[in-house]
Amino acid sequence: MITRRWVPASALTAVAVCFVTLVLLASYNPWHYVHLAPFGRTGTVATTLALAPLLLAGAVWLVVGNRLARAVVAAAATLLMLGSCLAGVAYETLSFVDPEPREVSVLGVSPDGRFELVDEHYSVMFMTAVERVRLRSRAGLASRASDQVLGCFEYQTDDARSPSLVLSSARFVGGTEVEIVSGDGVAWTTTFDPETLVAASTLARGCAS
Repeated sequence: MITRRWVPASALTAVAVCFVTLVLLASYNPWHYVHLAPFGRTGTVATTLALAPLLLAGAVWLVVGNRLARAVVAAAATLLMLGSCLAGVAYETLSFVDPEPREVSVLGVSPDGRFELVDEHYSVMFMTAVERVRLRSRAGLASRASDQVLGCFEYQTDDARSPSLVLSSARFVGGTEVEIVSGDGVAWTTTFDPETLVAASTLARGCAS
């Protein structure tokens, strides 16, 4: 009977360890992998860290028969779960800038199909919105996003927007050259390294940098 309990207990432990490892790796994500990034979002990390103690507690319950030991494990798991939830809520509440974009759209694809320009929409406190144009590679599971913000536009959402602070369009004008046009019709171009996705220069309209 005890041997049989070790099988599901080991499975629960493995699931908890794998998911915690995945979200922590995704939250760090030094390679900026596009498909790994969603697992590193604040909500996903907080939920995983909250559920992991419950999975581990379930594993312990399966192999430990002592009632007192089970009660201690259940109490510890509950406290860890509540702590993770409170930490996640506090992080979201105290953050001035949403750590993840609320909306991402593809603006253009390079002629050879290897790269794309994406528009990231962020919500900032005090009725301020930010749009960031970023380069990403198109390589299936190995797709990467540039850590560099290629173009940044920041404006107040409750006032008439200045055309110069609004993104009009962004496109590739060559294999490694891009063009960004603001709402006032001014076009700006730059080139980028296809290996590092680092551009020769960046554009900031209304942004601090």
